[in-house]
Amino acid sequence: MSDDTLPALLHHYTDALDSSGIVESRTLWATDIRFLNDETEASTPGAIRLACQRLRSELGTNWAGNVVCDAVEALATSGEFPDTFVVSMCGDGDNLGQWRGYGAQGGGYAID
Repeated sequence: MSDDTLPALLHHYTDALDSSGIVESRTLWATDIRFLNDETEASTPGAIRLACQRLRSELGTNWAGNVVCDAVEALATSGEFPDTFVVSMCGDGDNLGQWRGYGAQGGGYAID
């Protein structure tokens, strides 16, 4: 993957209370994938495999990238997500959908 395809900065959208905890602890807490608000986020193996195929084509022979893709594809086909945790990050620092979903309807923060 070339550097120009990677976002220069990633953003985590959150409300005011959680943002202060993140800043004070300098830590992002990941969520167990089994407890996500939207169950479809963990039940789209086809989309996960497609994303991995695209990423793999960009990575070429990058060993670390292929290991990650293999692991994600194995999880996607297993039907279970053992000890899998996620953190939501976005390359867009002013995304209306992210503000609405995670940024307290615009009253939260996008932490860089």
